[in-house]
Amino acid sequence: FTESAQRMGVPYHSDFDFTNQMTITLWMYGLAPDSDKNQARLVAKKTYPPDYALNVRTSTKDVRTQTGWGGDMVTGGGVWADGAWYHVALVYDYSGAGTGTIYVNGDPEATTTISNPISTGNNEVVIGAAPDNSYATAYAFYGYMDDVRFYNTALTEAEVNAVMTPPEIP
Repeated sequence: FTESAQRMGVPYHSDFDFTNQMTITLWMYGLAPDSDKNQARLVAKKTYPPDYALNVRTSTKDVRTQTGWGGDMVTGGGVWADGAWYHVALVYDYSGAGTGTIYVNGDPEATTTISNPISTGNNEVVIGAAPDNSYATAYAFYGYMDDVRFYNTALTEAEVNAVMTPPEIP
């Protein structure tokens, strides 16, 4: 993705219906946002309430997630600055540890107890904005993203770091 509020939609497929465990990882490079925008969607399935969403809040420079209506939220501390690359991971583990964790550059930034499974529905997954076209501009991410990955399991901290660190090529 380039800096100009682009979005990519993935049509509904049951492979993106995570209920008990999931991990989303990506690289992001944020640019100075519009002054009137509070948050941008990196990844979302459904607009509101989202089945799941991974956002960056532009006012506080942190990462935030939400699952379902009034669902579980995880918010990481001020973790990013404009003009730098960051690896971001959301690990949601309802059936195992009962936690949601946000990692930034391989370090756990925030962990919250999870009390609800992830909502599912016949909704597209959108990368770079909100799924609903009426919200796409309002929640558009201005920056670059690369290597967006979805896992149907809760990765461990070691696995998140392995995804973040590519193997050395001789």
